[in-house]
Amino acid sequence: MKRFSMLLVALLMLVSSMASANPFSDVPTSHWANEAITKLANKGILTGYPDGTYQGNNNVSRYALAMTTAKMLANIEQMADNGMDFGSISREDLQTLEKLTVEFADELALLGVKVTALEDDMEMVKSDLATVKTDVSKMKACVENGGTEKIKISGDFLVRQTNAREKNDADPNNSYAETQFRLMFKANVDENVTAVARWIVLDDGSNAKNAPAANYYFGKDLGGSTVADNQIDLAYLSIKDMFSFGGDFTFGRNFRTHGHALVMSNYVDAITYTKRAGEIDMNLNSIYNRINGVDFRQIWNLNLDTKYRDNDIYVGYYTQSYGDGSAIDGSAYTDGAANVLEFGASGALGDSGHYSYDLGFAYNQTDKVLTSTKEYKGWTNYAAIKWDGKKEWAAKVAYLEADEEAYSAISLNNNLRYSDGIETPYEDIARGNNFFNNGFTNMSDIKVQVEYRPCNDKHYARIAYDMLDKSKDSSNNDNFTVFAIKAGDPAVKDAAANVMTLEYRYRLTENTRVRVGYTDFEFDGKYTTGVKTGVNNAAGTGLADYGILWAEVYSRF
Repeated sequence: MKRFSMLLVALLMLVSSMASANPFSDVPTSHWANEAITKLANKGILTGYPDGTYQGNNNVSRYALAMTTAKMLANIEQMADNGMDFGSISREDLQTLEKLTVEFADELALLGVKVTALEDDMEMVKSDLATVKTDVSKMKACVENGGTEKIKISGDFLVRQTNAREKNDADPNNSYAETQFRLMFKANVDENVTAVARWIVLDDGSNAKNAPAANYYFGKDLGGSTVADNQIDLAYLSIKDMFSFGGDFTFGRNFRTHGHALVMSNYVDAITYTKRAGEIDMNLNSIYNRINGVDFRQIWNLNLDTKYRDNDIYVGYYTQSYGDGSAIDGSAYTDGAANVLEFGASGALGDSGHYSYDLGFAYNQTDKVLTSTKEYKGWTNYAAIKWDGKKEWAAKVAYLEADEEAYSAISLNNNLRYSDGIETPYEDIARGNNFFNNGFTNMSDIKVQVEYRPCNDKHYARIAYDMLDKSKDSSNNDNFTVFAIKAGDPAVKDAAANVMTLEYRYRLTENTRVRVGYTDFEFDGKYTTGVKTGVNNAAGTGLADYGILWAEVYSRF
């Protein structure tokens, strides 16, 4: 107790006499030690517990007293460094402090060692924490790429039966069976390199009324190799931060789409570079292609995407040049090029959260390739208003229009809803025929769709109605001679149609579902003609009224 008394006297002598508010909630102002405790706390010599209490009845260890003495010594040294007056501190006070220092010499020395060791430990903890953060980032990237397995195998299986009712067509077949079995291999080479390949083991009959069509201005067969056994529809290598300057590269065949799928939505071969610059996502593609199966001429594509006030905004540009002296359909040309510019936006309408919009535009322009021809240019425009009930119901009204010189769609795959693929504006009207499979020319479409989708995801149903009509009664098209569609290919002189689509989907298990539907296509065109010949097509080659009942089972594993 004598030492505690000496310590208390020394503490009282070393603090100022200025009183302040009680810093501890459990020390009454009437307590005999309140003033001393308050002064010591204000000087930073005494500290309480994290809950704001002092707990004065607890026992004091020699280490705690050594800590208090060390703080007093630090205060004396700070006063000396600041040139403060020591007149208020007597020789006896300093002698008392000296005795305390001698008494607790071992504890003070040990305290210094412990503080130094603690600082060293903290530095080690900081270093270890940085390493852990790096490892966690790598683990997250690894999980996103398929986990710790070097090779992950997955796949899907589709069986679809289609029964068609047709008029005005000499095709005797009205039943089609489609079977597709795909295996996908995903290899995590390391944390930055991923290789993916998907093998179509069996794809029988998938050309039944739904094969992707070719765009004559950008060349045939882009993404069209979908009908055969032993095909590869995915085969790419993805490398993150390949040259350590930011951005990722992808080499090979992959699915590529942009915006509202007005221009491209298909599996294509390309070299892709992606990078985020500020608030803009940049995507640069060099897409492998042939011009009508003759010349190897890549399509250059640059896509930019950003967000502005909760609106998603996009811009895309596609261009392909033709070699001098090349010939298509027997006609030679020089300095030819086809270009497409697309742009659009989507976002919320109002503050209710129920309404949203889609806007998309595509402008195509083809350079003059013959002195006798005109420059070919046209617009494709798309707009939609959507309502989401946030519970079970959703609806939309959309308008799609292309003028008489539009050909903006380069390559579209409109048959991907079964695998949760992107919904293109041409999806329902292209089912059962190839004429509308790759976009419009001098056509418009008004679409109304209602969806029923309960929260449990067990059921899904929709009904859609498309009303097709020509944009102009009498069109004057500056079509190039070299690109004129071959004689016998169908063209519509007075195109109009009404398309009704009914669809129901039921989820059997987590990875398996059944989908059934009916498409009724009532074509009201007066007749079809060959583009070059100007004569009516023979039976079996023209468009027709038809109804299609289809059912499918799709499963992932």
